[in-house]
Amino acid sequence: MPGGIFMIGDGDKLIQFTDELYPSEDVLQTYVEHYPDLLAGDLIDAESPRRWVLVQRESPLAREAGGGAWWSIDHVFLDQDGIPTLVEVKRSSDTRIRREVIGQMMEYAAHAVVYWPVEKMRAQFESTCRANDAEADPVRQVAELLDLPADAAIPEEVEGYWARVGENLEQGHLRLLFVADSFPPETKRIIEFLNEKMNDVEVLAVEIKQFTGDGRPILVPRLYGQSEVAQDRKGRARGNRVWDETRYFERLQAEHPELVETVRRVYQWAQTEGLTTTWGTGVETGSLSLRTGSGDPRLLSLLTDGRIEFAIPNLKEPFAQVEARRELAARFAAIPGFSLPSDAHARYPSASLAVLIDEDVLQQFLSVVTWWAHETRAASGENTGG
Repeated sequence: MPGGIFMIGDGDKLIQFTDELYPSEDVLQTYVEHYPDLLAGDLIDAESPRRWVLVQRESPLAREAGGGAWWSIDHVFLDQDGIPTLVEVKRSSDTRIRREVIGQMMEYAAHAVVYWPVEKMRAQFESTCRANDAEADPVRQVAELLDLPADAAIPEEVEGYWARVGENLEQGHLRLLFVADSFPPETKRIIEFLNEKMNDVEVLAVEIKQFTGDGRPILVPRLYGQSEVAQDRKGRARGNRVWDETRYFERLQAEHPELVETVRRVYQWAQTEGLTTTWGTGVETGSLSLRTGSGDPRLLSLLTDGRIEFAIPNLKEPFAQVEARRELAARFAAIPGFSLPSDAHARYPSASLAVLIDEDVLQQFLSVVTWWAHETRAASGENTGG
């Protein structure tokens, strides 16, 4: 094949390494699995190079709640910010690399954020760790990913990390990486377009060319998809990945000052009731989520754009059961001003935060949240105080 790279060897001998196709897709997949630095983390973010841990190779993905594996993602990685990174590998000789692979990856992403609870992802990661090394410590591996100092409260930091992974999954903050030895120009343009237009999802391509010569391969990654527009917008977003109380209420004050007092009441009430409150990682919209515990799925989020977003489909027992989810959704739907669809138990519908300004409505809302927390804790054997 034409082209190559050169190395000056012993005796000033010029050695040419020529561009060579991978003998199979599996070879390239294996390189990515064993050498994740090939995913160009330093090119994706020069100021804070991405570091990776492998969740699973050939990771199964369901297409419905409680369903079995319907698809298999080539690789799933996590970076130090807890952003799930879905990797699809193709050889340039595969005709699907032109258009079909784009739709395939979008299908994966759309279902991952709905049917892939963080508990499952964590279990897959821990299984992968131990499969590679029976004595491996998954907690220590996450601590190394986070570059924690020796005196850090490692278990606490690791739990916080998995909470961020859960937030990213729930709010659709993903990275989609297409990997090949070479991409057609039209595929590169589609990827660049998607990366410019999708706020919460980073869409990139990594071309990993293989050059052979002198008996060993040289692998050269190159990144595509980061136009100046996308780099500027997402670079600013990376600096503000996690919201906090101050930023959240400042944004709410700027966008919906009439809601600040009501949302503060919900926030303070949740803390008094022993619920866990977490802040989201949205690029433009801040979120305050209510959970029973730090590692538990959220029930709902209060968004700075003036909405309440419900997240009933991924709740744990007893609300993993369809009838229990239906009852919970029906209790919310019965509150005046909450116009929820009949299938709210299986979707992520929204309602207006403004309806909670009414004191009677607010108390009904808090009563349903209290019932959900009580039932969840009772199912897990926690002391509910009742």
